[in-house]
Amino acid sequence: FIRCCFSNQKGGILMNHRIAMLTTLHPHDDIRIYHKEAKALARAGWRVEIYNPRMEAAGEYGIRFRRLILPSTRTIRLLRGRSIAYRALFESRADLFMLHDPELLPLLKPLRLAGRRTIYDAHEDLPAQLLEKDWIPIKMRPAAARFGEEQLRRWLPYADGVVAATPSIAARLGERAVLVRNRVTEADFQLFETALVRYRVIPRAVCYAGALTEQRGLTRMVRCCHRAGAILLLAGSFESEGLRRQVQRMEEYRCVRYFGRLDREGVASLYAQANAGLMLLDDTAAYGESEPIKSFEYLCAGLPVIASDFPHWRALLPEEGVRFVPQEDEPSVTAAIADAIAGKSREKLAQRRELYYERYGFSPDARRLIELCERLERS
Repeated sequence: FIRCCFSNQKGGILMNHRIAMLTTLHPHDDIRIYHKEAKALARAGWRVEIYNPRMEAAGEYGIRFRRLILPSTRTIRLLRGRSIAYRALFESRADLFMLHDPELLPLLKPLRLAGRRTIYDAHEDLPAQLLEKDWIPIKMRPAAARFGEEQLRRWLPYADGVVAATPSIAARLGERAVLVRNRVTEADFQLFETALVRYRVIPRAVCYAGALTEQRGLTRMVRCCHRAGAILLLAGSFESEGLRRQVQRMEEYRCVRYFGRLDREGVASLYAQANAGLMLLDDTAAYGESEPIKSFEYLCAGLPVIASDFPHWRALLPEEGVRFVPQEDEPSVTAAIADAIAGKSREKLAQRRELYYERYGFSPDARRLIELCERLERS
């Protein structure tokens, strides 16, 4: 039955240059899935569908959003989301399926049995990520990490291709993994350039745009900006309603201007109005080896960066554009913010934007992704 439903004349197979991307976790316009990978493939001639939990509509370059109706609670979504996603695949005529969430890993086997080509996209290091999830009780996290490792060993052999967001993730997943990093697209670089002309820098303002969580330094940023006499331009979604209430009750929150979740133009305008960008993540195994897209966006927007002092980040980012601080040393963080709003480092750094784009642009990664998809389609 599965083979019949999925048949696409493979063997005199008729290929149609279609790819379906699946996520039960990320928003339809996720930066990696939509703005980087889907758009790169669509510009290369692929017809792209994104199965997601939020949107049914048309996007840029002919990309189609297909909505998955999923349970609202995390536990029930984990139990039922995979079967809902699998059923939705029968609507697709795609040659290639790209799975973006760890909970979708078990779909690789039935898709292989159905004769379909698949790619698993590892956005994060799954075992390391599970060690740090707040919703998992602390005593259960080592077991959860081992379970994540076992899931990768069990299901990844059924994938025809594997994509990894960082070199450390690629190393964990083996020699088949193709590196597709989160880097700055040409479209975003142009948005940054336009915003720099359109907006003026707000005196004493610094910014952060991204997930608003404690592990990403949310309350630390608020406290240190207030002590430095800075305005914190803040954008993104709070991890929970409880965290939002907690932070907004802080006395120091009066230094914050909160913009909610912004689109790409909104993010560019936020960067253009700030004197520096903050990236004060906790020192965890996952974050220490991560390569946050914000760091590259800040630099390509001409923004100095104030970042946690991780060895991997020191090796990755330019010394002249980044001030590294021990993120737990709040007096040092406060001093770095005070220096940023008092100095002229932003004006100097803006002259190096094109050099940073050459170094941190997405084009090489887009080419690797397109080459992988075309190779799998031909095979």
